[in-house]
Formats: sequence, C-alpha cells, structure tokens
Amino acid sequence: MNDPGVYLLMIGGLFLLGAAGEIIFSRTQIPDVVWLILAGVLLRTTGLVDPSKLDAILPLFSALTLIIVLFDGGRQLVVRDLVQAAPRASALAVLSFIAATIGVAAILQLASLTGLLPESWT
Repeated sequence: MNDPGVYLLMIGGLFLLGAAGEIIFSRTQIPDVVWLILAGVLLRTTGLVDPSKLDAILPLFSALTLIIVLFDGGRQLVVRDLVQAAPRASALAVLSFIAATIGVAAILQLASLTGLLPESWT
C-alpha cells in the first residue's frame, strides 16, 4: 500500500465519486457529501482500506482538500454581497465577543464566590 500509484488512484476515485455525486445531486437533491461519506463507511467496513495505512497521505490530502474548498468558496463569492453584509457581520462579531466575555466572567465570578475554583486561580 506504499505505492504512490495506489494513492493517486484512490484520490482520483474520490474525485470521480464527488463528480458523480454532484450529478446525482442535480437530479435528486441528495447532497454529494452523503455519497462520499457512504463510500468511506463502505471501504472501511468491508476492509478494503486500512485507515492506519492512510496516515502517510493524510497531511497532503487534508491540505489539498482545504485548498479545493477555499478555492471553490472564493469562486462563488459575490463581492457586492460581501461588502453589503460586512457592517452587520462586524457588529455581530463584536457583540458576540462582548457577550461571551461578560458571560464567562460572570460564570467565573459565581464559581469563585461558591468556592468551585481553586484559590490559585483567583
């Protein structure tokens, strides 16, 4: 299983399955990710693929997956929508940060008053 050709065939098969999943999605509205997950489950349960032998290519494959996902997301991004949503998204981010900070501080103060926190933490 250390032959690079086998790894390339597996990656090519995944891309082929993803493309077929997109075609199926256009007809049935079943997401293509479902087919990829099912393929992974079937390959694992039938014993055709040993997960421990894939450790050598996982860093490469995860980086490639991240590149493809980000490229596809950027390709479908509409800059005008992004500019229009930026003020509200920024306000939501700041308010969420403030609310989370106040909430965590309140919970920690309550835990400190009840003696749940060690003395070295206060």
